[in-house]
Amino acid sequence: MHWLEACSKSHPDCCSSTMAGEPPWYPTRLLDVGEHGQKTGGGEKIRLVTTASERPRGGYTTLSHCWGTSQPLRLLTGTMASFQQSINLAALPQTFRDAIEVTRRIGIRYLWIDSLCIIQDDDGNTDWLREAAMMHKVYSRSFCTISATASQDCNDGIFRTRTAPVVPEDPVPFDTQHITCDVAESQFWDDNVSNAHINTRGWVFQERLLSPRTIHFGEQQVFWECRGLDAAESFPAGWPRDPSYQFKDRLPNELDAARQHRGPEWEVFWYSRWGHVVYEYSRTDLTVPSDKLVALGGVANTFAAANGDQYVAGMWRRHLAVEILWLASRDRSGAQVAVRPPQYRAPSWSWASIDGEV
Repeated sequence: MHWLEACSKSHPDCCSSTMAGEPPWYPTRLLDVGEHGQKTGGGEKIRLVTTASERPRGGYTTLSHCWGTSQPLRLLTGTMASFQQSINLAALPQTFRDAIEVTRRIGIRYLWIDSLCIIQDDDGNTDWLREAAMMHKVYSRSFCTISATASQDCNDGIFRTRTAPVVPEDPVPFDTQHITCDVAESQFWDDNVSNAHINTRGWVFQERLLSPRTIHFGEQQVFWECRGLDAAESFPAGWPRDPSYQFKDRLPNELDAARQHRGPEWEVFWYSRWGHVVYEYSRTDLTVPSDKLVALGGVANTFAAANGDQYVAGMWRRHLAVEILWLASRDRSGAQVAVRPPQYRAPSWSWASIDGEV
């Protein structure tokens, strides 16, 4: 709660989506999880609300998770009416129930979960395509994202049983006075957050990048990531080397600035940042390879709002002559590891036409 309170009060970059007099924005549907203090008992119920007809009061949280091989309870055309009446918590996988508990504990009433807020079986995937086009808003306008970082699938849950000390201590003696020194394991953040299974997933890449705040529930401790601070239970005041900066580059805030300072120097900024995004995204995995472009569409929409350029098959029209000079990565032996999918996905000159790192 300390991180949330400090961020919402003193990090203007993290609050930019709800500042400047902008009216609140909500996804098409949200889960009403009830008031803070309610227990997540077996007979308890939540419900689905359509925000156009039932305006939410306050903010909402979003969940980042891996479905895994399990098939969680889903919103279907035939279950819409019953979900709007009630959803029994006992029917939900553990990760969903834990996300509801976290949402309530931080004083938020509404939660967005993909499989429960997007219709999964309508003809032509109409609802899914419409909602996917708004994914940049779903995550960038949420109060915070709850990440099931240590979970492999939706039944793993978010919380972990831990033994103290959570993080091994490495005492370093100093023969000095009035000096305090914190020593952090250099790979600890990468091992527990950046390289966690969930953060190798293509859809989660943009969820993490666009969210103003993310609470990572790791295997050993809880991590905090926002546009102004990276922290953990072992380093509550902030991680020593700001480990997520290279990943996030403070992207949303810098793009906000770019909207107001158009010019040659910003052109270089836009396209160099996009190249970094494509490189990182190409290293992730997708369960459905045909999602290659749509799973990055939210980030592309954010860039388009800043640079005013036309998005073409994963590239930008004004910079196309340079962007087609991409190269598929090779392994240490020099062998080509990227493959072209059997079904057409993008023109051959686009990085999105192959499966593999570029």
